[in-house]
Amino acid sequence: MERSHHSHAQYRSRPRVAGCVLLCLVALGCQSDRMAKGPYCAEGCESYLPFATEIEYPDSACAEEEFDERPLAPRSAKSAAPMAFWDLTLDEAVELALQGSDVLRELGVRVVSTPDSTATIYDPAIRETDPLFGVQGALSQFDTQLSTSLFWQNNDRVFNNRTLGGGVNQFRQDLSTFQFGFTKTAATGTEMSIQNLTIHDANNAGDNLFGSSWDTQFLASVRHPLMQGGGVEFNRIAGPNAQPGFRFSSGVLIARVDTDVALADFEAGVRDFLAEVEDAYWELYFAYRELDSKKAARDSALETWRITRAKYAQGLEGGEALNEARAREQYYMLQDQVEDALSGAAAGSRSVGVYRGERALRRLLGLPVNDGRLMRPAAEPSMAPVEFSWETALAESLHRRVELRRQRWRIRRRELELVASRNFTLPRLDAVAQYRVRGFGDDLTGSGPPFRSAFQDLRNSGRSEWEVGLQVDVPLGYRQAWAAVRNAELRLARETAVLDEQKQQITHDLADALAELHRAYAAVRNGFNRLAAAKQHLDATAAAFQADRVTVDLLLDAQERLSLAQSRFQRSLTDYALAQTNVHLQKGSLLAYNGVLLSEGPWSARAHQDARETARRWRPRAIPYPRVDPAPLSVGPFPQPWEPTNQPLSTPSSTVGEN
Repeated sequence: MERSHHSHAQYRSRPRVAGCVLLCLVALGCQSDRMAKGPYCAEGCESYLPFATEIEYPDSACAEEEFDERPLAPRSAKSAAPMAFWDLTLDEAVELALQGSDVLRELGVRVVSTPDSTATIYDPAIRETDPLFGVQGALSQFDTQLSTSLFWQNNDRVFNNRTLGGGVNQFRQDLSTFQFGFTKTAATGTEMSIQNLTIHDANNAGDNLFGSSWDTQFLASVRHPLMQGGGVEFNRIAGPNAQPGFRFSSGVLIARVDTDVALADFEAGVRDFLAEVEDAYWELYFAYRELDSKKAARDSALETWRITRAKYAQGLEGGEALNEARAREQYYMLQDQVEDALSGAAAGSRSVGVYRGERALRRLLGLPVNDGRLMRPAAEPSMAPVEFSWETALAESLHRRVELRRQRWRIRRRELELVASRNFTLPRLDAVAQYRVRGFGDDLTGSGPPFRSAFQDLRNSGRSEWEVGLQVDVPLGYRQAWAAVRNAELRLARETAVLDEQKQQITHDLADALAELHRAYAAVRNGFNRLAAAKQHLDATAAAFQADRVTVDLLLDAQERLSLAQSRFQRSLTDYALAQTNVHLQKGSLLAYNGVLLSEGPWSARAHQDARETARRWRPRAIPYPRVDPAPLSVGPFPQPWEPTNQPLSTPSSTVGEN
């Protein structure tokens, strides 16, 4: 009795010992964490704490730390006059911008501060190849899955009761288990599997038929959803094993719609990029013309100052000190304006200057800040009146604007989500069928008397098992399912309302663009007439000044007014060119206006070879699905610039045509 009592006490003490050991391990872990984070450091950690969060450079083989070719110093007011000019046309600027536009640049320079929000040519492909939410990731849920395993076990147990040990008190066993199978989920939601389970058991149980035996079985099972979760439409929208409220991001059709949304975002990025290129091109054109007008005004003021100074030196009439100082002040004021027109005024000024405007255009074209040549726009803005039909332009904007097409894809996504959500309001009714054949024997293979081998018994005995039945799961009330339906309806209503509001906004933007076009053309006409009048006024004032009939103030004022008229006229020409670009931007024809066609890049030769081999190996076969295919997701490719169409989308009327 004492020994038994001592034994029970020993068993009771073991959990206590194990608990103490576990507590010590946890305490050591907590002590290590405090030692790393706390204000005090144990002995030996002095070299760790000061460098735990040290700022370091990453070691990346893809990172380029230096330029392939260092650019020259940027041009400024201290730079010498350029030795060579680069007369650049607008078409060449667009071509250069698209050739080196892996990143769709913008003058806002978000690529430095927020690189994740910068648009690139890789974005559609990244979305398409997303392993979780891309099309291929969604299709992978219907791939056949291979599962196999092989395990060995050695068991040595003592049973107080011989019956529990199979007729022995000390049970010894060598157990091997091999499993092999295929599982496939069909587009209808049907789960099919074929499996093989083979077990080798060698033990010392007293009532064994053989000292070691083999047991193998082949199992084929099918589970087909008859209501909830069933059908081609639901599974292509939501994917297998979908749950209400998860937005069905793993469905094939949803993934396809998301890819189309990514393509629309990319197209909008290219369009905005080209609009910025055109704006920068015409702003550089204006910078050159403003520089010319300021130079002409400065030279006239310089000549006037020289005449006044000569009269002042000779003491003639009109050469008073007041007039000489006034002419000198006018010259230096215009000289300052020339410096600003050349280098660029302070930030926020509308006149960017030649050098700053050229750097901005180089930035958009992906060129170095200076390559020894000074870019100079070769195109001239048109002065001819350009008219657009309001009805045609409005119809074209509502058809071509990529924002509307993107929103329609979002509506299509919500419609698919609503269809899938309604499926969850059905009860879960699955038809289940299983068929199993077994084989048992002393060996795995071979032939001979009964139970000589497992495969022989499997082939000859015909011992088979089957199971057929129905399984029903019904959540009483369907609270989650109906909430998902209502949520999908509200999301669809929201996207539809947003589309209507976008149409209204685009209509107003187009109206503003056309009104600005008419205002800019009126400004061109007024500016031209003002410039002609200012020239006549200057000529008359200069003749009167030569005859000493007017003072120098009137001559300087006429020169300044001519400079302002020239600058205003060139500004109106630039605004007119920008207004034409903006009209095409608002009606969604800017890419066609610039002759830009978006297409997928060519695949490699190896990809074509793999596609041919796959096509030969897996030829499509018609499968009689119990439900019809879902409705078409799209209505075909979007017509781009020079692709043939039955009828032109619009024919803007213009006296000079569209370049």
